[in-house]
Amino acid sequence: MSLLERVAHIAGGEEDIPIHVFCAGLAEIHNGQVTVQQFKNYWNLDTEESNQLDWLITKYQAKVGDTERRNFLRDFKEIMILTENRVAWYANETELIERINEI
Repeated sequence: MSLLERVAHIAGGEEDIPIHVFCAGLAEIHNGQVTVQQFKNYWNLDTEESNQLDWLITKYQAKVGDTERRNFLRDFKEIMILTENRVAWYANETELIERINEI
């Protein structure tokens, strides 16, 4: 299972990560309160999931300034909430990744 599947609850199950908690963790990484490794350890991320987290963080860090970075987090959270609630726009992981790449 991928990290995005866990956060968007695509597969559904005990390994799901609540979107609000996930985004709060990303914000704490941004604020310097949590390291990426602490985040990975807490959620027991495997290699694939760790790579996907690194991809998200790289996209986030590529944004210039706090406003753009906070907008990225906001947009990411909104997309994941829509996916979690089975809004048909993002029916699978491929569509989800395509949309995230547009942020």
